[in-house]
Amino acid sequence: MKEKMNVKENEKVVPGQVLATGEKFIPSSMCIRIDDNIISTVVGTVTIKDNVIKVISNNNNYTPEIGDKIIGKVISMNNYGWKVNIGKSIVELDLRDASTSFIEAGKMDKFLTVGDLVYAEITRKHRDNFKISTKNKPFRKLVPGKIINIKRNSIPRIIGKSGSMINMIKEESNSNVVVGQNCQVYVHNDDIEQIFKVQEAVKLIESDAKSSGLTEKIKEMLSK
Repeated sequence: MKEKMNVKENEKVVPGQVLATGEKFIPSSMCIRIDDNIISTVVGTVTIKDNVIKVISNNNNYTPEIGDKIIGKVISMNNYGWKVNIGKSIVELDLRDASTSFIEAGKMDKFLTVGDLVYAEITRKHRDNFKISTKNKPFRKLVPGKIINIKRNSIPRIIGKSGSMINMIKEESNSNVVVGQNCQVYVHNDDIEQIFKVQEAVKLIESDAKSSGLTEKIKEMLSK
């Protein structure tokens, strides 16, 4: 059997399209294996990492999956942990998954409280509830910042190949920018003008993702 990758990073695909052939390739979100072939189940955009193939659906309704890196807001807490809103879903951050340091149950609000933002990983599912973790880097509590809602199929372009676009946005705006797989972008900068510039850049990437010279256009916008 000849192993072959049939698509490229960020390529648009349709249901039933053969993305790759061979046992070394691993299907992830929105694709399945049939015999030796990995096949897309939706219309969307391909992402490839270490032979793991994922398709980001053009349907912008985010569905949580284990391994996703997400941005969320704490909406409630009890003695066992916190509930976190990640868009259209509520997930749980258990006390034991919040930090490598000991957190006293009676002093949880010193670590996280209602309204705080977190960057976290979905690590498991318990019954009908997804569990997240902020225990390991780069996951953490985020300082107050701007949340920009984006379309799911624009995430690969905002990140760019090997992180090229998002790294350029960070450098040119001197901002802390985090992209969540739950269709949210977090931006922090003490200069509100830079936050607005990043928001404008993100929206331009969304609306003009296929245009040539987009990276230079974004760089010029941010450097003004």
